[in-house]
Amino acid sequence: MLISYYFDNPNLQIQKVNDFFTNIFNTIELAKPTVSSLTKKYKSKSPTISSDKIKEPIYDEEFLKTFLQLDPVEINSLKLSHEIFMKNTPNSIPNDLNYVGNGIVYAGGGKYNWLTLLSIKSLRRTGSTLPVEVLIPTIDDYEIDLCTQIFPSLNARCIFLPEVLGKNVIQNFKFKGYQYKVFAILASSFQNVLLLDSDNMPAIKPDYLFDSEVFQDNGLVTWPDFWRRTTSPYFYDIADVHVGERIRFGYTNYGIYTHGISVQDEKNISKVPFHDREGAIPDSSTESGQLLVNKKTHFKMLLLSLYYNTYGPDHYYPLLSQGSTGEGDKDTFLAAAVKTGSKFYQVNKFVGVLGYNADGGYHGTSMVQHDPVEDYQKFQKNANILNLINEDENDLVLKPASPKIVFVHSNFPKLNPAALKKNKILVDKEEKRHRYYSKNKIEGFDLELKIWEDMRYFICELQLKLLAFGGMGTDDICEELNEQIKYLESTTI
Repeated sequence: MLISYYFDNPNLQIQKVNDFFTNIFNTIELAKPTVSSLTKKYKSKSPTISSDKIKEPIYDEEFLKTFLQLDPVEINSLKLSHEIFMKNTPNSIPNDLNYVGNGIVYAGGGKYNWLTLLSIKSLRRTGSTLPVEVLIPTIDDYEIDLCTQIFPSLNARCIFLPEVLGKNVIQNFKFKGYQYKVFAILASSFQNVLLLDSDNMPAIKPDYLFDSEVFQDNGLVTWPDFWRRTTSPYFYDIADVHVGERIRFGYTNYGIYTHGISVQDEKNISKVPFHDREGAIPDSSTESGQLLVNKKTHFKMLLLSLYYNTYGPDHYYPLLSQGSTGEGDKDTFLAAAVKTGSKFYQVNKFVGVLGYNADGGYHGTSMVQHDPVEDYQKFQKNANILNLINEDENDLVLKPASPKIVFVHSNFPKLNPAALKKNKILVDKEEKRHRYYSKNKIEGFDLELKIWEDMRYFICELQLKLLAFGGMGTDDICEELNEQIKYLESTTI
């Protein structure tokens, strides 16, 4: 059994876990939407606007209803399916799921196994001792050297999803891509989970996050994406969530606090973004390259996110994003938290960018996410200041903190030396090399150089051959690695 290590008494527990997920997916099947795919119901798709500045149009309720078009019959049908799921799933963790301790989980598989390995190596370089589990979605994604030797040497182990879910679920449901993230959380053995995308490189030791006030107070911590939230108001009708008439912190730039106001006090309601109103999922959209969650306090939320992701491509991804940039699993977590009344905190510091200059332009490669502990402290301080002053003083502006970098989500192009060489990503038109990250040092050291040295160790010294390399020979990859490392060493400050 690939997962025999996972349970205290594997012969007894594995059947109970299979039975649990079988029951959950029986409910998911029972609550299957009967409405045809919402991807065919767009009048047009929502434009994508950055969250870090105010631009027209304002995403008020009327504007957000101009994209995905649903009639009352379709809304009521989706609402009924949603209610069926909510009424027939447990509110707390059953005894059969013996979640314990803190740990980090990844959704691996195929080309993502290599990226996961790089991320784990970066994690260990920070001094982190947290145990790691890597979800392997299918037997085709299983790479024996990684799961039996390399990962265990880094205190990481593979979880084989078919063994967790059981044959009935695997035969009746098909999953891919974004949908695996919530499985990685639920299938892991940890109670408290830091979910990391395989291409997310920790810049500092993240162990402290589990003991932090922001996590202890909320049980769910998320980080922002670049874009304003474009969730359809019809989602709130379907989920039976009331959106109020009061603005939380005003509606200036994301993360900048001003006094909340009542809609009836505002002369022009079209100036009020729908997702600044109480009860709505807050602006901006969420970036799920990292997520911190307590499964004990947020179990119902995770099950609802599983439901949203199971029917995501045809129903809930369109409802939550309306075709805007980044559509996928990322907004299902806060949507589920709002519906279940679960506490959460989304970092207010806007996402940063790293990349490189080449051929006359700037090319972004990575999303930079910041420390939620410092951000939460500043949030509490700002909120207290706002509570102490007169509500009529709407001209007060309180900016977010400037916390340290915690994660560098290296999402495009991926850190795959074979693909980078093949596509000539790290050389310009004149064959001159450049960096992948625009900063030589991140939190005190040259992260990029360390990552490339890790690549050389795994590929050139250990002679690791993985699916991600697409058959490119080791000698060719090592030549590229040596050339890039030489360049990085020459440009390290």
